[in-house]
Amino acid sequence: MDSDAFLNLTDALKSENADGIANAKMFYMTNHPTGVASRQRTDAMDLFVSFPHFFAADTAFFKNQLDIDLAPDVLIHGSYLAVEPLSGRAFTGRKRLQLGAFLSGRKITDMRFNGIYSKLIANYPGNPGVADNNVVTPTGTCKNNLYIPIFWASEGKDISNDDSSSYVTKFYGTRKTSLATQIALVIISSLMFLVFLALCIRASRNSAGTAV
Repeated sequence: MDSDAFLNLTDALKSENADGIANAKMFYMTNHPTGVASRQRTDAMDLFVSFPHFFAADTAFFKNQLDIDLAPDVLIHGSYLAVEPLSGRAFTGRKRLQLGAFLSGRKITDMRFNGIYSKLIANYPGNPGVADNNVVTPTGTCKNNLYIPIFWASEGKDISNDDSSSYVTKFYGTRKTSLATQIALVIISSLMFLVFLALCIRASRNSAGTAV
């Protein structure tokens, strides 16, 4: 996954890969903090996806909203793919994503929507409680929507013990045999060269004795 995939517009323009309008793919995330990707356009619902426990996100922002201790760990909440470098074979991998709902600040306070979220979050820690709900986070300014995780899932597979043992035996065993063969050939070639050199020296000395 692109390391900038979950950056909002503010952070995308600050990133090392930023190149002006090149980050246009981030524009729709302007009103979301770094670490979440809105599913609103896809599902027509106020849903978002992120890494579990908001890993690689603006953790302080979500911790303040949820009033819980968030301590995401890359080993538990990150996605990865482990590839054996010599053969290119994948040995293990995990894709971990979190699905949640965000309660739009506009629908909390805007009478056109009858404040449909206001009663749901009246006592929620992240409720801004004011009509002007632009807040400044450590990574920029965003709308103070309330982000509520629903669940997260992990999908992946590991190579079996039998396949792993067989692979090690066949692949690395073949490499060891090949390496041993190469070493043996180098030693034999060196010995043959030394014998040839000794014979040349002996022949040279015999020729010199005969000439005298």
